[in-house]
Amino acid sequence: MSENIFDSIPEAESAKILERAKARGADEGTAYAGEIFPDEAWELVKRGDAILVDVRTPQELSNVGAVPGTPNVVWAHAPAMTPNSDFVQDLSKVAKPSDNVLLLCRSARRSVSAANVLAGAGWPNAFNVLEGFEGSGGDGWIARGLPTTLD
Repeated sequence: MSENIFDSIPEAESAKILERAKARGADEGTAYAGEIFPDEAWELVKRGDAILVDVRTPQELSNVGAVPGTPNVVWAHAPAMTPNSDFVQDLSKVAKPSDNVLLLCRSARRSVSAANVLAGAGWPNAFNVLEGFEGSGGDGWIARGLPTTLD
């Protein structure tokens, strides 16, 4: 069987990653664009095909670490985890609705909420990063060995 020449073209690989993420989202019935694994998210970010946005609190970033170069747009303010009523407006300072926006939190719960709000606000390319930064049970950004400020 011959190799598909498009497999070696970065744009083609990015398109495949996004297609898989959208299919996962469709399978789960999400209102937002889709579900993406941390390693896929990092690949898109490295290629410049997506913007990774960390929605955790500044305290979490300083205590647990962050993804280098990733903007932080808080979804909920500590300590009471009060929702950020300016979330969409704040996000608009680092991304636009046409961008592929990959939302990351601790365990992929707040990022789901954020992705749902963005979808409702007309952001068609909002994705949830599965597993989150810390993950649970051996998964997540850190467990996958992806770059962090703790490296």
